[in-house]
Amino acid sequence: MFDPQVLIGSLLARLLLFLFEHPVIGLLSVWLVFASSARSEGDEKKAEMFTLFALPSVLPMLSALALPFVASGLLHTRWTPGAFNLIAWALCFGAGIAAGVYWHRVWVPRIDAMQARFTKKTRLERNKRTDVREIHKFLPAEIGGYDPARYIKEDKGLFICPASTIVSG
Repeated sequence: MFDPQVLIGSLLARLLLFLFEHPVIGLLSVWLVFASSARSEGDEKKAEMFTLFALPSVLPMLSALALPFVASGLLHTRWTPGAFNLIAWALCFGAGIAAGVYWHRVWVPRIDAMQARFTKKTRLERNKRTDVREIHKFLPAEIGGYDPARYIKEDKGLFICPASTIVSG
């Protein structure tokens, strides 16, 4: 007789076994490093997208946790995960994170240096890394020649007062 519980349990067990027997999926954990980097740069949408890309990396571990319950509850058998696949998943997961860190520490600076080497400098680009205290080095000479004393007439004096104290009339 047809038992839908066994059919669903069998299909679910096959899916979980497939995930469990492919620990290399753990390499997708590299996206966790990219998500962390995007989050630290303030790009939340990119961080969320990278986190979604990384979610499948934990599926082999989740399947190892869920498969004994599926086997006992739906298929009425016992199943315990083997240590080899769990260790292989942990190594793949760690290798993915290490690859992401290596990418950010080694290859991103190299790519930036190559990009800077091949970027053409323009005459219009100036004051790129200047300190505001040294801005006088980059200003034209005419600007430094302003003397406010030329515009003050000493015979009339200098009158300074708040606008609210001026009485018309």
